[in-house]
Amino acid sequence: MRMKRWWLAVLAVGVGMAAMRGQVSTVQAANPERTVAAADAQAGQGSRNSADLVVQSFRATGAAALGYEVHSWSQQNGRFLSESQLEAILDRLQQDFHLQNAKKVQRSAKNDTFCAIYGQRADGASVMLTASSYHPSQGEDTTVLVVRVDRAFQPETGANAHSATARASAAPAQATGVPEPVAAGFRADFAAVQQNVAGAGFTPQISGCIEGSVNARMSGGQKERLISEALGAVQARRVEGITSDGVVSISADSPLAPGGILTHGHRMNLQVAIHDDTYHQRTDVLIGTPIITVSY
Repeated sequence: MRMKRWWLAVLAVGVGMAAMRGQVSTVQAANPERTVAAADAQAGQGSRNSADLVVQSFRATGAAALGYEVHSWSQQNGRFLSESQLEAILDRLQQDFHLQNAKKVQRSAKNDTFCAIYGQRADGASVMLTASSYHPSQGEDTTVLVVRVDRAFQPETGANAHSATARASAAPAQATGVPEPVAAGFRADFAAVQQNVAGAGFTPQISGCIEGSVNARMSGGQKERLISEALGAVQARRVEGITSDGVVSISADSPLAPGGILTHGHRMNLQVAIHDDTYHQRTDVLIGTPIITVSY
């Protein structure tokens, strides 16, 4: 089951980051048309601003933070790498992220190569590294690097939980807000992913998300107030949104952080999602920048 979860994560990251590149969105009704120049992928201050945007917005909801994800999807055109070259890139990243008990998967064919490393850090965070390279019969060679950091916390204390599964199945949280260990870890991993991906010779395209819950089922009016609080805390204006099957998803644009994507000609760098968790009798809250790339 653990391996299955990791490969589902690979697919989620790939699809979600394709949305950032203007191909498809799995959450929004509209298709993002192209990526806005991402200053937060080029400067440490921009990265800090983007992470702070999510922390500040989430704190305003009153939800209890249960964990976060940070990932980068990077593509280089005109470059085909061998299996050993991909392995060398990931081996360096494995050291950069201080992975323990890491497992490696590799394969190679005539026109495509692949390598993946996944493991955990000492703080309990799960880290997935994948690199793939394609040499199509027509068109440009392409190499893609995906990095994902996933960290779960105990709801009451902000202490580390063992996995993302713990986050999903945690008992309804009593505490609210974003404990400092969660906020500090999210900021640090946002910066680390940016630095390590750039150090590997790729341009980071980073998204980050904090997940949590409210210990109650919420009415439509309560959800609307929560969204308004989340957006108001970061001076964000609504761009578009959908409501369907117990899910509310709002795209927004805040002036407090650079970068983002364009959707129907409008920039967005913040997404707020609310989901009814009927099993746990609670309401799940996710806030990400520029979009949420995890399933909920």
